[in-house]
Amino acid sequence: MSAVVNVEKFYERLNKIHAHFVKHNESTWNGAYCISIDKGSADDDNRYLKSTVIHHYLFGYELPDTILLLTKDGQCIVLAAKKKCEFLQPAVGEAPKNG
Repeated sequence: MSAVVNVEKFYERLNKIHAHFVKHNESTWNGAYCISIDKGSADDDNRYLKSTVIHHYLFGYELPDTILLLTKDGQCIVLAAKKKCEFLQPAVGEAPKNG
Protein backbone atom coordinates (compact mmCIF):
# COMPACT_ATOMS: atom_id res chain seq x y z
CA MET A 1 0.00 0.00 0.00
CA SER A 2 1.45 3.36 -0.98
CA ALA A 3 1.10 6.61 0.94
CA VAL A 4 -1.83 8.87 0.05
CA VAL A 5 -2.48 12.41 1.22
CA ASN A 6 -5.83 12.96 2.93
CA VAL A 7 -7.00 15.91 0.82
CA GLU A 8 -9.86 16.95 3.10
CA LYS A 9 -7.71 17.02 6.24
CA PHE A 10 -4.86 18.71 4.37
CA TYR A 11 -7.04 21.65 3.32
CA GLU A 12 -8.82 21.84 6.68
CA ARG A 13 -5.49 22.11 8.49
CA LEU A 14 -3.89 24.37 5.88
CA ASN A 15 -6.86 26.72 6.23
CA LYS A 16 -6.33 26.86 10.01
CA ILE A 17 -2.70 27.87 9.54
CA HIS A 18 -3.64 30.40 6.85
CA ALA A 19 -6.42 31.92 8.99
CA HIS A 20 -3.98 32.42 11.87
CA PHE A 21 -1.41 33.90 9.49
CA VAL A 22 -3.90 36.42 8.09
CA LYS A 23 -5.52 37.30 11.44
CA HIS A 24 -2.23 37.82 13.28
CA ASN A 25 -0.11 38.96 10.35
CA GLU A 26 1.07 42.25 11.82
CA SER A 27 1.42 41.23 15.46
CA THR A 28 2.86 37.72 15.19
CA TRP A 29 4.20 37.47 11.67
CA ASN A 30 5.65 41.01 11.42
CA GLY A 31 3.68 41.80 8.24
CA ALA A 32 5.18 38.91 6.25
CA TYR A 33 3.81 38.14 2.78
CA CYS A 34 4.31 34.37 3.10
CA ILE A 35 5.24 31.60 5.47
CA SER A 36 8.05 29.28 4.44
CA ILE A 37 8.13 25.82 5.99
CA ASP A 38 11.40 24.22 5.04
CA LYS A 39 11.85 20.56 5.82
CA GLY A 40 15.43 19.58 5.16
CA SER A 41 16.80 16.05 5.15
CA ALA A 42 15.18 13.36 7.26
CA ASP A 43 16.56 13.41 10.79
CA ASP A 44 15.54 10.46 12.96
CA ASP A 45 17.39 11.95 15.92
CA ASN A 46 15.25 15.09 15.95
CA ARG A 47 11.67 14.08 15.18
CA TYR A 48 10.20 17.04 17.04
CA LEU A 49 11.41 19.89 14.85
CA LYS A 50 8.60 22.36 14.13
CA SER A 51 8.83 21.73 10.40
CA THR A 52 8.56 17.97 10.92
CA VAL A 53 5.56 18.36 13.20
CA ILE A 54 3.85 20.68 10.69
CA HIS A 55 4.48 18.20 7.86
CA HIS A 56 2.88 15.42 9.90
CA TYR A 57 -0.01 17.73 10.77
CA LEU A 58 -0.66 18.73 7.13
CA PHE A 59 0.26 15.64 5.15
CA GLY A 60 0.23 12.78 7.63
CA TYR A 61 3.84 12.14 6.66
CA GLU A 62 7.22 13.81 6.78
CA LEU A 63 8.33 15.03 3.34
CA PRO A 64 12.10 15.57 3.58
CA ASP A 65 13.76 18.06 1.26
CA THR A 66 10.50 19.93 0.72
CA ILE A 67 9.65 23.62 1.00
CA LEU A 68 6.09 24.77 1.51
CA LEU A 69 5.16 28.42 0.90
CA LEU A 70 1.82 29.74 2.09
CA THR A 71 1.04 33.26 0.89
CA LYS A 72 -1.20 35.87 2.46
CA ASP A 73 -3.63 35.60 -0.44
CA GLY A 74 -4.00 31.85 0.12
CA GLN A 75 -1.68 30.32 -2.47
CA CYS A 76 0.15 27.20 -1.39
CA ILE A 77 3.34 26.53 -3.32
CA VAL A 78 5.32 23.33 -2.84
CA LEU A 79 8.91 22.93 -3.95
CA ALA A 80 9.82 19.26 -3.93
CA ALA A 81 11.18 16.35 -5.93
CA LYS A 82 8.99 14.57 -8.47
CA LYS A 83 7.94 11.71 -6.17
CA LYS A 84 6.75 14.08 -3.45
CA CYS A 85 4.87 16.18 -6.00
CA GLU A 86 3.15 13.00 -7.22
CA PHE A 87 2.15 12.28 -3.60
CA LEU A 88 0.56 15.75 -3.35
CA GLN A 89 -1.03 15.70 -6.83
CA PRO A 90 -4.48 14.55 -5.59
CA ALA A 91 -4.77 17.81 -3.61
CA VAL A 92 -4.01 20.09 -6.56
CA GLY A 93 -7.07 22.13 -7.48
CA GLU A 94 -9.20 20.48 -4.80
CA ALA A 95 -9.34 23.38 -2.34
CA PRO A 96 -12.82 23.81 -0.91
CA LYS A 97 -14.73 26.72 -2.42
CA ASN A 98 -15.46 28.21 1.00
CA GLY A 99 -11.89 28.22 2.27
